[in-house]
Amino acid sequence: MSATFAAASPVPERRHPQFAATARRRHLAVVDGTRGGGQVAWPGLAAERGGDYLADEPSAAGPDDRSDQPDHLDRLDHVVAAVGSVDLTGLSDRHLDAHLQRLRRPIAALEAARARALAEVERRASAATDDTARRNAQILEARRRAAKGQRMTPSEAKQTAEAGRHADRLPETGRAFDGGDIGPVHVRMIGEAL
Repeated sequence: MSATFAAASPVPERRHPQFAATARRRHLAVVDGTRGGGQVAWPGLAAERGGDYLADEPSAAGPDDRSDQPDHLDRLDHVVAAVGSVDLTGLSDRHLDAHLQRLRRPIAALEAARARALAEVERRASAATDDTARRNAQILEARRRAAKGQRMTPSEAKQTAEAGRHADRLPETGRAFDGGDIGPVHVRMIGEAL
């Protein structure tokens, strides 16, 4: 699955670009509606160098991958692009406040999903060996890779993974975390207290 990155359209008469998925690679690119009915005007923006905004698709599926299920992350990419293309300057103060309020819970729920995924990355790294020193080295390396991929520091990745572990261990806290009612800091505080 690919992350997304798009830049604002340099076309002066178009303040807010539209976004669309490019064909096979499922990356997002800026679509210029002023150039012949919605052509991909700058496909290079979807693969901008200098950052890992767009990771290539995995080369091969593992034996436990469930490719028969719909890819919810593809739909998420499209929804995020649609939300990001909203003309905020055209919203009234009341609608802008409502827009911000509606963003809070989904963002918090996505943080919970990321925390659980980071916890699973560390769990898998720790299960690879019985040697304590080697296990710790593998966890640190897995955390470093995951942090880089998530644009986090290793310390942030560790704290986020801790929240994911506590959410797995404490069902009520996990449900509140998944629902966006509490954040990773709250989950860690509850987990450390219990």
